[in-house]
Amino acid sequence: MRAVVHTHLLNLEWLVGYFGTLSVEDSLECLKAMLQANIRQNLQICVQIATKYHEQLTTKALIDLFESFKSYEGLFYFLGSIVNFSQDQEVHFKYIQAACKTGQIKEVERICRESNCYNAERVKNFLKEAKLTDQLPLIIVCDRFDFVHDLVLYLYRNSLQKYIEIYVQKVNPSRLPVVIGGLLDVDCSEDIIKNLILVVRGQFSTDELVEEVEKRNRLKLLLPWLESRVHEGCVEPATHNALAKIYIDSNNNAERFLKENQFYDSRVVGKYCEKRDPHLAYVAYERGQCDRELINVCNENSLFKSEARLDNYDAPDIANIAINNQLYEEAFAIFKKFDVNTSAIQVLIENVKNLDRAYEFAERCNEPAVWSHLARAQLQQGLVKEAIDSFIKADDPSAYIDVVETAHRTGLDKLIDQ
Repeated sequence: MRAVVHTHLLNLEWLVGYFGTLSVEDSLECLKAMLQANIRQNLQICVQIATKYHEQLTTKALIDLFESFKSYEGLFYFLGSIVNFSQDQEVHFKYIQAACKTGQIKEVERICRESNCYNAERVKNFLKEAKLTDQLPLIIVCDRFDFVHDLVLYLYRNSLQKYIEIYVQKVNPSRLPVVIGGLLDVDCSEDIIKNLILVVRGQFSTDELVEEVEKRNRLKLLLPWLESRVHEGCVEPATHNALAKIYIDSNNNAERFLKENQFYDSRVVGKYCEKRDPHLAYVAYERGQCDRELINVCNENSLFKSEARLDNYDAPDIANIAINNQLYEEAFAIFKKFDVNTSAIQVLIENVKNLDRAYEFAERCNEPAVWSHLARAQLQQGLVKEAIDSFIKADDPSAYIDVVETAHRTGLDKLIDQ
């Protein structure tokens, strides 16, 4: 062991081979002695030996050895020789660590970009603590593993805003919406945010940007950008949806916009209006021929007059649309509201399938035609006594033969004899 530390006196090829004859314990002791004797002179040969015998000596033991001498250079060269063939998270993490300590930033970038074998949370936290002069490795990790919001907060709070611009301009413009959300969370200046949106310009989802800004109640800050896009001829629904929302919230000729604009999505904007202004929801749904939503908003907000005016429809037309959309209660309400009572009871009988409610309704309106509808339904259900009572109230003898046959079939002849 005393001899091996004098590597300048030995044939290096022989020395590497010699380690193949030693036990694991002796090999590690010899490497330790070589580094203790002259780390500058012996580091490269120790790296060669560690690389050749790392499977026998174990990667962990060799990492511990180099770390005990705070030799990040040794770690970098040793791990660099095995990292591309290893799936060990610790190897990849320690290599990133060593590369940072030795200023090998390009290699840090490469591993952060290409490796699938590191714990992203751990690497992200290390890179934040390392405070490198170049933030690109951190940007790469946060972009790959969806830590963008965390990235923005870190860069902004550490006065590294230029890297936010680099990220959205050169690395991944599509993540601008999340970046803007993060900047709003740290109360960044609106001027900076507006400028960033203008610089990236159209390489991101408008829908996502609107969502991020809207959930922070700051949609209005997009107004100049949205209006400039429309002025340039943009017909993207997301742009016009956002404009509609701003005009609705600011009460800025919203109804006129909803009636005249051709490009917004009626369902999206109508839904937005429902709690704010049901009438505007009605306008949006009518424009988009969203029948189901239109009927719902009218019935929930008692907009029956608006409902009856729809494209000159009368109540039966509207109610039939409701029936086709399985909105039976709404259809019943419309028929009842406009006194189309025979159709109303028909909905209760055929669609709601509730004869008790149908009976209560017939009693309330007390019209012969309504009683007649109820009587036939009762007869079909074998409710002979009830059907006879209803036919009497309807003054309708037209189903006499059906009544007699059903009475005979069900053993209720005595009802007929009476």
